[in-house]
Amino acid sequence: MNTENLQSNQQAIYHEKIANLENIQKDFAKKMSQIERLVQKNVTDNAVPVPRYTTSDSHLTSYMRYAKLEYDHKNANDYEIKGSPNAFIPKEEIKERLYSKVSALSPIHKLSKKVFTTTSVFEYIKPSTTQTAKWITNSDDNLNKNEITFQHHKIPVFDLETTSRTTQTMLDDLSFDVEEWFLNEVSMKFATIEEEAFLHGDGKTMPSGILNNKDIGTAEISISSLSIDHFIELFYSLEERFSQNATFIISPKVAKTLAKLKDSSGKYIIDSIPRNGITKLLNMNVVISQNMQRENINTILFGNFEEGYLIVERQEIRILRNPYIDQRCITFYVTRRLGGDVIQPTAFKKLKLLNK
Repeated sequence: MNTENLQSNQQAIYHEKIANLENIQKDFAKKMSQIERLVQKNVTDNAVPVPRYTTSDSHLTSYMRYAKLEYDHKNANDYEIKGSPNAFIPKEEIKERLYSKVSALSPIHKLSKKVFTTTSVFEYIKPSTTQTAKWITNSDDNLNKNEITFQHHKIPVFDLETTSRTTQTMLDDLSFDVEEWFLNEVSMKFATIEEEAFLHGDGKTMPSGILNNKDIGTAEISISSLSIDHFIELFYSLEERFSQNATFIISPKVAKTLAKLKDSSGKYIIDSIPRNGITKLLNMNVVISQNMQRENINTILFGNFEEGYLIVERQEIRILRNPYIDQRCITFYVTRRLGGDVIQPTAFKKLKLLNK
């Protein structure tokens, strides 16, 4: 009996010690938690705030930062890769953001009509004569006579590539918004070269330029003789269906000359100083573009771009990460395909200003 009591007492003492140790452990954990909160508060109060970025394509960010080629298998069709097996094709949301940024930087891209294709050539049918309607009756002998003839046109798409570089240190920095940096870099480079091609392209290795189209009506004057009358002539030289939504595209030099012109009452003819490269004349938008000056010849382009110029975009955009070409940084190659051509020459008029 004494032995049983002794064992019982020993067990009670043991459980009591265990309980005491558990209480000590809880108190220690509580105090450590308080200390951590105080330390964290002190760090937060004295540290520079770190911006938190949200990405619309985590797979793109993972590829750019760590070269991890991952895709959402639920949407595998969106990531069909042709060409390089190591290239990354971003999802539609990234493409739309890129197109939006390019349009904001390129006036021609923003104003013109755009179509998307999955082929290397966009084909369309255009009537060779102006298509009209007429009144007919069941006894009309001319029914089905004088049929309209059509012409078959093709607009090829061309490869356009640019590169962007940054260091691995920047990519490892989680506070660095790699996606926004990438889109801003690429869109600026694409917009610059596209704008030049849409105006001066040869149609062989790049889109066909509007200013190179020989079917667009063109006049020439000396830049020193430029007056408001010339802009009025341009406006009324277009058909009414085109002039109502037309835009003037001018060079910075012409913009400077235009800003100094006054009407017969002594008032300046432009509505205001250009903001974001746009001002008003004859209640029409005037857009300033660096590409409107070539070989000391400044050109004023007036037209309805929505009706007159067509940009063809291939839906695929490819990104290739290369850490080997320059060991000091990571190089990203971005490739897209697009074309463009004048589809309605009568929607434009050109006025060349010669330095005489």
